[in-house]
Amino acid sequence: MKLRTAGVLFGLLTALPCRAAQVGGLAWPVEQRGLTTSLTVAYTEQTVKDGRDDSASLFRNLLRAEYGVLNDLGVYGTLGMSDIDIDKADYRAGRGGSAGAGLRWGMVRSGDGSLQLVLNLEAEYLTVGDVRRTNYRAVTYVVKQYGASGTSGFFYPFGGFGVSYADYKGKGRVDDYHNKNFIGIFGGADYFVSPNIYFSGEIHLIDEAAGYATVGYRF
Repeated sequence: MKLRTAGVLFGLLTALPCRAAQVGGLAWPVEQRGLTTSLTVAYTEQTVKDGRDDSASLFRNLLRAEYGVLNDLGVYGTLGMSDIDIDKADYRAGRGGSAGAGLRWGMVRSGDGSLQLVLNLEAEYLTVGDVRRTNYRAVTYVVKQYGASGTSGFFYPFGGFGVSYADYKGKGRVDDYHNKNFIGIFGGADYFVSPNIYFSGEIHLIDEAAGYATVGYRF
C-alpha cells in the first residue's frame, strides 16, 4: 500500500471542527492537472439549537469545480443558491447564495490501486434572508473503483463519516443557532454513463438528513 502520514490525518481532523459530507463532485480524487465540474441539487434537514431544539431545512443548487494540484490531491470551489425554512421560528426565505472552498486528499491507496482512503476538508459561507451560516466540515471516506477508467459503466461506490460545525446567525425573529449533532455518516455512488459524464447520488444521516443528486463532467 502507498501509505502517507497517519498523524497528519489525526491533526487535520482534530484541528478543524467540521458536517459529514462528500457533497457533490467525483468521489475519486482527481489526477494532477485534472479538472472536474458538477451541478448538485440537494435537500437537507438539520437539527439546530439555541437552548431549545429547532429544525433548519434547505433546498440547494450547487456548482462545483475541482482541480488536481498533485496526483490524489485536489482543491475545489463551490457556488450555490438556497432556500431556507426554520420550523419553530416560522421563518422562510429564498434566493440566498453560498460560496465554499475545500481540499481533497487521497491518503492511502490499495496495492492494486482500486481502493482509496480519502480526507476531505471544506469551509462554506451561506447567506439567505435574515440568516448567515458558516459551516466547517472534515470528512474521511473509502471509495472503490469498478471497471476501466475512461469507459462507460465505470462505477465508484463510497462511504464514510465526519465531524462538522454549523454556526447560524439570525436577526429579527430568527435566533442564533448551531447544529445539535456534530458527527454524521454518509454513502453514495458515482456512475459514468459515458467516458466523461457521470451521475451521483448521496445520502447523509445523523448530523443531518439529506439527499444529494449530481451530474458532472470529468475533463
